[in-house]
Amino acid sequence: MIAGKMVDSLLLNHRYRIIRSLGVGGFGETFLAEDTQMPSKRRCAIKQLKPILDNPQADRIARQRFTREATVLERLGELNPQIPQLYAYFQDNGYFYLVQEWIEGLTLSQQVLLKGIFSENAVRRILLSLLAVLQQVHSQQIVHRDIKPDNIILRQSDGQPVLIDFGAVKEAMGTHLSPQGQYIPSIVIGTPGYMPAEQALGRPIYSSDLYSLGLTAIYLLTGKTPQQLSVHPATHQIQWRRDAPQVSAAFASVLDRAIQPVGSDRFYTASQMLQALLQQSLVSLGSTRVISPSNNGGDRVQRTVSSGSISRLQFLIPLSIAASIWGGFFLRGIISTPLTQVSSTPLTVQPETTDSSEKLPVATSIPTAIAPETEVRYPISEIVPDVSSVAIAQPILEQTLDEIADRIFYQRYPQLQNRKIQPHETALIQEWHQIRQCEAIVDYHFYQKYPERQNRKIVRGEKDLHQ
Repeated sequence: MIAGKMVDSLLLNHRYRIIRSLGVGGFGETFLAEDTQMPSKRRCAIKQLKPILDNPQADRIARQRFTREATVLERLGELNPQIPQLYAYFQDNGYFYLVQEWIEGLTLSQQVLLKGIFSENAVRRILLSLLAVLQQVHSQQIVHRDIKPDNIILRQSDGQPVLIDFGAVKEAMGTHLSPQGQYIPSIVIGTPGYMPAEQALGRPIYSSDLYSLGLTAIYLLTGKTPQQLSVHPATHQIQWRRDAPQVSAAFASVLDRAIQPVGSDRFYTASQMLQALLQQSLVSLGSTRVISPSNNGGDRVQRTVSSGSISRLQFLIPLSIAASIWGGFFLRGIISTPLTQVSSTPLTVQPETTDSSEKLPVATSIPTAIAPETEVRYPISEIVPDVSSVAIAQPILEQTLDEIADRIFYQRYPQLQNRKIQPHETALIQEWHQIRQCEAIVDYHFYQKYPERQNRKIVRGEKDLHQ
C-alpha cells in the first residue's frame, strides 16, 4: 500500500503521478493518476495488486500469470469500447500494477443510491448492451467472474455501461502449488450473493456471468441486494418479483431464467439470453407507454414505438433476426441512448470510436425527415455486401432501406460524404449495418404512417408520435 502522505509526490514507474486513492480491497488498492509523459496528462486508473505467495516458485508462476492476464485485458479493451483500455502494466517492489483507462461516470450502485431504482426499459437497455459485451468476452474463453453494480459504470460522455474489474488478474495474485508442483487457485473470485454456487466452488462457467448480470438487473429494479431478497426453501430460487411489481411478466421470466441456482437451467450463453431478451422486447414494445420521469429518477429515458409500427416490424423482422446479429453492432442502436438524460428523439445510436485521437462526431439524435438529399455522395450501400437479416418481400423496400441508412449515416458523418468508404474501415461499415437493421426500418414505417410529418421535427410535447 502507499502511505497517504506520499500520494501527492509519488511518481509510479517514473511516469504516473498519483492524484488520490479510489479504494482499498482485499487484493490491493486503486488510484486515480495522471500520465506525465502524455501531452494531455491524461487521467488513468492504476490498480496496485499484492500477490499472495507461499514460495519462490509460486512467485514466478504469479508473474507469468499476471503478464498473461494483463495481455488478455489489453485484447479485450481493444475489442470493445465498453471495456476499459489497458495502457500499461508493470511490477515494482513486490507489487503488480495495471494502468487502465479512467472512466468518468457513476457505478450502477451509485446511480441507485443517488436517483433511485431504474425503469424496466432502462434496465433492458443496459442488459442488451452488456450482453453484447459479454458475447465478445466469452468468445475469448474468458469469464468475468465479478459482475455486480459496483463493477458497471455508466459512462458520463455517452451513458453507455462499461464493464470493469475483471477477475482473472485477481486470481493470479493467489498462487499456491500442490506437492506435485501444480498450480492451484487459493482464492475464489466473486462477490457473495452475486456469484452462483459453482463459482463459489472455484468452477465458474459462462452462465455464471449471466447469473451475476441477472441479479444486477434485479438490484436496479428493486434497490435490493441479493442478500436482501427471499429464497424459496425448497427450490432455492430467488423470490424477487413481489419487490418489483412494476416489471412485466415477460421481462421477469428472462431474469428468472438467468438466476436459476443450477447452471444447466440458465441460459447457456450470452447470445441465448440476448435472443430471449430481443424476442421479449419486440412483444413488450407494442404496449409500452411514455411515462414521465419520477421524482427519484427511476424512469431516466423511455423510448417507445407505436404498437402499429411494432406489428409491422414483427412482420418484417422474424424473430430469427437475433441469431444473425450476434456481433453486438445492432444492439448498440437499441441501448446507446444515455441512461442519465431525458430526450424526446425516437432512438439514438452513437458511433463506435476506434481511436481516442481521431474521434468521430457523435450524433445526438436521428434525423426525423426523409426529404430527398441533394449532396454529392458515395452511398456506402454500394460497397457493403448485404448481410442484413431483415426479411423483406419487396425488392424496392430493400433499396429504400439502403437509402434511408445512407441518409442517416451521412448526416451523422458529413465529413465522409465526398469520399468512398473503404472495405477495411470495418467500424464504419458495421455502424451502417446497425442503422440499416434498426433505425432505417423504424424511420421507414413511421413516415409511411405519418407522411405529413416528414418535413418537420417532432417536438417533446407530441407524446403520441413518440409512442
